[in-house]
Amino acid sequence: MRPHLVTHLAKGVLFVLVVVGLAGCGGGGGESSAESESSTTTVAETTTTTSVESRMAADAVIRLEDLGGPWKEHTAAEGAVDPTPTSCMRQAGIFDRLGKGAFYVGGHFQRGDAHYFVISSAASFPDEADAEAMVKHFTTQEYATCRAAVMTAEEVALPGAPEGSSYRVGEIYETDAGGGEAGYAGSVGYQFQATTDGRLQDANGFQQESLFRNGRTVTYLRITGAAAENDAPDLGQLGTDEITLAARKAIARASG
Repeated sequence: MRPHLVTHLAKGVLFVLVVVGLAGCGGGGGESSAESESSTTTVAETTTTTSVESRMAADAVIRLEDLGGPWKEHTAAEGAVDPTPTSCMRQAGIFDRLGKGAFYVGGHFQRGDAHYFVISSAASFPDEADAEAMVKHFTTQEYATCRAAVMTAEEVALPGAPEGSSYRVGEIYETDAGGGEAGYAGSVGYQFQATTDGRLQDANGFQQESLFRNGRTVTYLRITGAAAENDAPDLGQLGTDEITLAARKAIARASG
């Protein structure tokens, strides 16, 4: 089964938006994704991390050379951080056994000058059962509802949106449990809505989250974007193909 990331950029609507923050599975702060949080939380003192787990997490995030072509670095990798208590995965107890140093936030990349971004993070667990638990929780209604609430609270408009406009996740769509092909383990998409002058309509901002798994290591990636008039008509398809290939390269590096 081929991973289905975002292949549709809505056009012909009045508003565009980006979402602010980084690493919704649990991490630090950054621009143009979701769930901005500090990364000062420490894991339980009884949990240890081997150098192998730290290396696998660092290896499993997308690198610029994995993407190639028109992609460029928007924000540098944050590196090894501790999952934050307010992240949706951490709240569900998914990271309770994750060792210190075994969660890594990679670089934030932009495709040319388009409002089209991808960022990834990776967690390397003590055993495969922990990684499987993360994959299983990812496509639950509980997780999707938590993520939608976080994004609704934090999203902001791009310049040019009408003053006083508010934004929210209007739809959770394309929940896919994955099939394990080349590490692909599932995806969830979110479409935004805008309210201005008391009128609600679709906004052309979207966010897509996907997981890839290799043994006890999980790569989490997020695509965010907002359509513009000068976008290439096949931007969504091109971006999907490039990010899918990059994610497969990243998760394949996680071995040991």
